[in-house]
Amino acid sequence: MLFHQPFLRTLQLILKYSLTVFLTAQNRQKDKPDFCFISEPWMEFDSLPRSWFTRLDYKLFALNNIDTLQPNLWCLCTFNLNPKILNITDQLVSFTFDYNNIVYGFTDVYASTCYLKRRELWQSLQTFQLNHTIPWCFMGDFNSI
Repeated sequence: MLFHQPFLRTLQLILKYSLTVFLTAQNRQKDKPDFCFISEPWMEFDSLPRSWFTRLDYKLFALNNIDTLQPNLWCLCTFNLNPKILNITDQLVSFTFDYNNIVYGFTDVYASTCYLKRRELWQSLQTFQLNHTIPWCFMGDFNSI
């Protein structure tokens, strides 16, 4: 499957920079990814100063839902993007966004270490793959070797 160049560029930038690298002042504006995904922050998002991500030109657009536990997957994007959330579970956040009048899809994953829960995740990912014909990227921590 061929991907559109902006989609590949965003994907390459996301994979290229770790959080600690692109948050440095030197790399913050140069080739900054449109999306930032943080896994296992081990804290409430609201405990951070509101201005922290704002100064980096990011906004929070989704957190996964783990019932009584703190979310372990934070999804941020630049202010010019408005992702449309399709699904949020305890293991994933799926969304689409428009870029140059083309719709792209992303699923950010933080898979359970429990084999049975991971099977639910794989079934969900397979359903997404079958139901969407747009360029789609599945990424994250699948807790699988």
